[in-house]
Amino acid sequence: MTENLLVYIANNRESCQTLFSEYGDPSFQKKVMMLAHDHVIKTPLVGKHTKPDISEYVSLYIVNGSIHIVQSWLKNGLKQSPKEMAELIIKLGNRGLSSFQ
Repeated sequence: MTENLLVYIANNRESCQTLFSEYGDPSFQKKVMMLAHDHVIKTPLVGKHTKPDISEYVSLYIVNGSIHIVQSWLKNGLKQSPKEMAELIIKLGNRGLSSFQ
């Protein structure tokens, strides 16, 4: 799912750059973040093994970091492939910085 979304973003770069920029529609950005948040909360790593009050923070951390990665990727000219970016986001979401050790 993540890779398909990043392919879509890459194919619609100009529109997505505008929507995800500081000049974009904040309500659109909020909707994207809420959809991602709902998805993350339901994942086995977050939903089943974390206390409900803590899973909220974990989800916010993952979603906000992922959104900022996508914003930076767009801003820097999509130098990496959607697959590379999807792998990075998933790796960071699942294991954080320890995935680079």
